[in-house]
Amino acid sequence: MLKRYLLIVALLAGAGVICITQFQVRPRILALIDQRDQNGRERNREKDARLKSQADVKAKEAALAASVTSLQNAQAENAAAQAKLDSAQQLAQGLQQNLAKVKADKLSAEQQLARVEGLPGQVAKLKAANVGLLAKNADLEKQIDELKNPPEFPPAGLRARIVGIDPKWNFVVLDIGQEQKAQPKWNLIVSRGSKLVGKVQITTVLPGRSIANILPGWKLDELLEGDLVLPEIRVSSSVSHGLF
Repeated sequence: MLKRYLLIVALLAGAGVICITQFQVRPRILALIDQRDQNGRERNREKDARLKSQADVKAKEAALAASVTSLQNAQAENAAAQAKLDSAQQLAQGLQQNLAKVKADKLSAEQQLARVEGLPGQVAKLKAANVGLLAKNADLEKQIDELKNPPEFPPAGLRARIVGIDPKWNFVVLDIGQEQKAQPKWNLIVSRGSKLVGKVQITTVLPGRSIANILPGWKLDELLEGDLVLPEIRVSSSVSHGLF
């Protein structure tokens, strides 16, 4: 019985001790828990701050790298611009030298022209004499050509027909050729019925065919295939190439 009593007393004493301990220790435990939580929050804030600081550093490093790259690009562009400027200056210097030479040549030419213009009478006489000599030379060449190549006249009874026309190149094809003894430089008239429509001159003679150019100013109507071709009428030797 005594043992049971003592056991109960011991249990009650232990419970009392536990209660007292709880009342005394609990606030301290809660304080420690609060302190732990606060320390955790501070560590998290420090970690966040450290991460933010690292991010800021990386951002600054990236900005610095971009600035370095931009600076390098600017330096390269500046070097290219300087090279272009140097080239432009060299070109300008060359142009200035050329301009100076042109001015010197112009001055020399003006001086020479002034010396020439100082002799206007002689220059005019030389020009007039040159024109006269050219005219005489042309006349002599014409006379020599006429002597070497006297004009050919077709026989009066010649009859031919146009068998082809090229209006683009202004020539016709006749049905007479070497067999009919056609000759280059023959002047022939073209008629249709009783109407004069044009005048041609043979330039090339082929077997059975001749090519003749339509003479300028003598195309009085459109020439057609089948038109009759006749010798031009010669009035006299003093009249050149007939009345047609």
